Amino acid sequence: MKRIFLIGFQGINRNKLFKNEPILIRYGHVGIQFEDDEVIYAFRPDEKAESEAGTQDQFIARLKLHEQFEGAVFDDTEIFLRAYEISQQDTDITVWEISFEISDEDFAEKRQQVLQWYSSQETFIYAFPIKDSDEHVKQGIDNCATFPRRILTIEKLPENTGNLAKYIPQMKLLGKKWQPKGKSE
Repeated sequence: MKRIFLIGFQGINRNKLFKNEPILIRYGHVGIQFEDDEVIYAFRPDEKAESEAGTQDQFIARLKLHEQFEGAVFDDTEIFLRAYEISQQDTDITVWEISFEISDEDFAEKRQQVLQWYSSQETFIYAFPIKDSDEHVKQGIDNCATFPRRILTIEKLPENTGNLAKYIPQMKLLGKKWQPKGKSE
């Protein structure tokens, strides 16, 4: 048996000390990591979509209107490491993980699929979720929190709409605090 980890944190946008942090730190992020792999893979729009929207604040405003962008799977390990680093100074942010144990065969298949999406930069539709609705998911539209359904199934996710204000508290209930490999509290 092998494990896949769902890793996530809620953003710290309300804390003005971190207003210059990357958008993903400010608003939160979710990704997946495979056992024995250092990389955390996460779904998000690329920098091109963000820059075409104007400033980071203009991009967020468009996302809040549920505008759709092309997204892909990226290596966002550094974002999660930065969130962890901030969590050591500020209690408003905690990085959580949930572990899923699956057969070696399923693990290899799911890992290969994610690596294929990552290496090919295959695009999928990205949008912020509609409040209290899974309508986007039903239409095949994802954000970082719902995209893992493509390998874990929607039933295994802590919350099915992708609303991080609900999703991350469920991760806290179902999982534990995440620590980068080689770190201990």
